[in-house]
Amino acid sequence: MNINESFLKVNKAISNLWGKIEERRDQKKLPKFKHWSANVEKKVAQVLPLTKQFLDVVQADHASNAAAAMNGPGHGDGSPRTERRDKVHKGNIYERLLLPLTDLTALLSVNLFKHDLYPPDHLSSSSSSSSTHSMHPSPSPSPSPSKEGPSAKGEAQNHLDPFRSSVLDLWRALLELLERGAVDRSSEKDIALTNIICNLILMVLKRREFDPSNLYINMSNPSDQLVDIASRYRALLYQTQIFVSTKLSIPIAPMNPFHQFCARVLAVTFFRVPVIGQCIMSAVVPDQALLENITALVPPFGSLADDDPDMQAYTSSYPVLFGWPQFHYTVTELRPNTWDDRLSDTSKAWLTILAKRESIFFSFFKEWILYIRHVVCGVTTNGFSNGLPTSGNTSPTLFATNGSSNGSASSSMSSSTSTLSISSGGLFDGSFHWRSFPGFVPLLHAMLLDMRTRDQGPPPISRPTPQLELQYLLLIVSRGELLNAFVQTLFLHTNAHDVPSVIISLNITEAWLRELNSQHLTISDKTFNVGFFCDGLHIILSSDHHQLVGKVLALVYNYADMFVGTSRRTLFSDLLLRRHFFDLFLHWDPSVRNAFDQVLIFRMVRIKRSLLYSDGIAVREYGKANQQSKSRDSMEVVSSASMISNGTPPQHEPQPSSPRMSSTSSANPGPSPSSSTSSIPSSSSSDSIGSHLSRNVSFGSAFLENDETALDVELFLKLEAHVKMVGDQIRDHNLQYYPSLLEAYVPAALAEYNTYLSRYYSWEQSGAIDPPKMNVLSILGNKLDG
Repeated sequence: MNINESFLKVNKAISNLWGKIEERRDQKKLPKFKHWSANVEKKVAQVLPLTKQFLDVVQADHASNAAAAMNGPGHGDGSPRTERRDKVHKGNIYERLLLPLTDLTALLSVNLFKHDLYPPDHLSSSSSSSSTHSMHPSPSPSPSPSKEGPSAKGEAQNHLDPFRSSVLDLWRALLELLERGAVDRSSEKDIALTNIICNLILMVLKRREFDPSNLYINMSNPSDQLVDIASRYRALLYQTQIFVSTKLSIPIAPMNPFHQFCARVLAVTFFRVPVIGQCIMSAVVPDQALLENITALVPPFGSLADDDPDMQAYTSSYPVLFGWPQFHYTVTELRPNTWDDRLSDTSKAWLTILAKRESIFFSFFKEWILYIRHVVCGVTTNGFSNGLPTSGNTSPTLFATNGSSNGSASSSMSSSTSTLSISSGGLFDGSFHWRSFPGFVPLLHAMLLDMRTRDQGPPPISRPTPQLELQYLLLIVSRGELLNAFVQTLFLHTNAHDVPSVIISLNITEAWLRELNSQHLTISDKTFNVGFFCDGLHIILSSDHHQLVGKVLALVYNYADMFVGTSRRTLFSDLLLRRHFFDLFLHWDPSVRNAFDQVLIFRMVRIKRSLLYSDGIAVREYGKANQQSKSRDSMEVVSSASMISNGTPPQHEPQPSSPRMSSTSSANPGPSPSSSTSSIPSSSSSDSIGSHLSRNVSFGSAFLENDETALDVELFLKLEAHVKMVGDQIRDHNLQYYPSLLEAYVPAALAEYNTYLSRYYSWEQSGAIDPPKMNVLSILGNKLDG
């Protein structure tokens, strides 16, 4: 027996064993399923007559109001006594209705079997024949139990029809309450009841018992009961969509209970009613002429056509999303109806509102992503989960091809950057490529175009707006890769001369960074154009508006740990040291100087400064740490460190002068921190920094080979060189490191720097992990003597 035969034999034995285990597990679950479905049917039987009574009271209330409006108060059925009686009656029914609805919410949040028992027996058979017009072709055979006779799946199927019929009755009754305006939202009770009704409708709408694979209808021998259930489900699906379309004809505020309900219904009907998906894509996807800059950041993917291989791969893999055209064809063939005509006659004003990208568009896009997550990954959403089908059929595309483009546009990022992939451990389980999912990139383009063309509002303090909630979700599902597209789109729309607009853009950027930081994500140059980001900050810093400069420094201080590798070097070495060190270190505003000092001392270098100062840094050891770095900045810092140890100031190009506000304040400089650099040993020092740090810090055996640690040493040496240059120019006025008019601020700047350095050592000795909050010296109570 060869290896292949042995493998097949073992595999067959494992399959048989798994079939026995699965059958026994299903049989154990079957009594629970029977008991659970019976409880659901019992609760529904209690709710249905109460909803009818509730509607009768509401209709009587409306009639009395109409009579009062016609005859005046105190006449006929509109008397105050009648109104009080109706309110009391309605309140009693409300209390009796709320309890069973709450129980049903808990019951319907459970899926005992996920995908174990729902498919009927023939879906597990090995027969490969199927009707041309069948709702679902026969999938690959699954392991069958070794025992003959009825399976647990067959028994469960006998209990599905009464259960499905019961929850469809519940759906119809609850939808009627919403359609007739039984809940007027005038009190907290009505709002609570509205939320429960909406959640229950959504739960029934997305139950797996109504998936295409679980509503299989054999066209050659259709089951009347199953056809009736499928027809009723389709009718309620269209009726709910018509209700939502009517509701959305007028913009709904995000705080309105129906706002979230309508967005979630649209996310489901986008797939389950194919014409809705086509209408939405045609309305919201912009023309390619408007997306010239957007497609460079997020290139389009495929054509979304029927013959597109990626589209076919998705439609065959996820029938729960893409298997609905065949479902509608089968039901309409067996039970002709007029729901398509009624839907087409509904007002299209909601599509116009979506096309304008009002708040409902952002809520819909967010719920669309969450619904795909619910279907594809089986992640719990709103209290119930969904399993991933193992087989399916290829169905026609749901998306209009208008505005789509074949091929991909040029992008400044690498191809790996453009692919939005989800790694294990993120919001979604497993790995999922969002950029290739049909419809994702066009909807993303519409959102980015809105950001590019519309002024953004400031992020609220309490509850984020629907637009900001969507942006948070997109940042998470892309593992931070979309931050590059967001920042570039936002910065390109911001007018640098409009201070309120710049502040709003910085606040939004900070909100994005805060969300990514909460997910423990970092910013790398592989997925983020840090050069563009720093150029934007450079423009703001060059404006010399002290409020904007302080905002930028606070942003860097709070999220400096997110920048790693080259992005960290570009932010600190290129932007803050090379471009703006002297402008900020010697700024006319003490609060700006204080903020910049704290960024340099607490956030730029991550190694404890006491370790770097204790034995000094040998230039040779620093060279070892930068063996792989050949940049001009690395060579400059080695030269600077050498000059520091030799007492010779390095030569830098003089900074261009700029008008500053005059200041009459002065302070006596304390001991300059650069004085400690005189202890930096030469390259012949016997005690190297590498051996010293490896004894004191657990960075591993190869301390200096760590990229971030080597960057710490590089930034530390550059900072020490720049601080020394500040004092050197005061002692030798022939030097031109910075404009001479800034020399008036040198004594105060060096004294403030030393004060924060002392505070740093106190913080370091305390053993605290997180750096202290940014504060100016006046708040700390460390005022300098004049």
